[in-house]
Amino acid sequence: MEFFRHARYEVADFYAGLIFSTLDIEVRQDLQDCMVTDHELVQVWDKAIRDISHGREERWERHFQMALDVSPHDLEACSSNGKLRTVGRQIDTWWDSFWSQEDASEILEFNYREHPFKVGHQVGAMRIDWELGYYYDAGKRFGNVWNLLIGKPEWQQPEEFLPSGPQRYPLADFYAGSLENLFNVNYAEEL
Repeated sequence: MEFFRHARYEVADFYAGLIFSTLDIEVRQDLQDCMVTDHELVQVWDKAIRDISHGREERWERHFQMALDVSPHDLEACSSNGKLRTVGRQIDTWWDSFWSQEDASEILEFNYREHPFKVGHQVGAMRIDWELGYYYDAGKRFGNVWNLLIGKPEWQQPEEFLPSGPQRYPLADFYAGSLENLFNVNYAEEL
């Protein structure tokens, strides 16, 4: 019976492992409680992990992007959890801060050249963990890969998330974010 319980939370556990290895925060139960079980997303991650472990970079990038595109829908119910909203902002800030640098690709390639065996070890271990059903551990390995390639994130204080200028209203921001996820239109100014 334990196997079936874990099979339901593959991606929630994978994301929880990623968050734990990057931010040192445990959100496994939180994600299991709110994230939609999506077997298609599991298949996309399965392909992405298989592709990266075989060095198929173009296929990896395609499947990784597909997972990024589908995940917000599966995480929508998690937006009511303040801890997960904060963690999500931290991950987004880390990711966006890195990729907004003009030389982000060069930095990533340099870091890979500096740590090819560490990255390879983490990718190989991630694949094994995933195949054996240790999704949380696979997620931790995935986070370790990104920590090596783009650096471990620094915690941003909540006030750093607030836009400068006119006062913002959290409930309006929440609704605007939800509407943006649903309709892919930014309603922040109207609300």
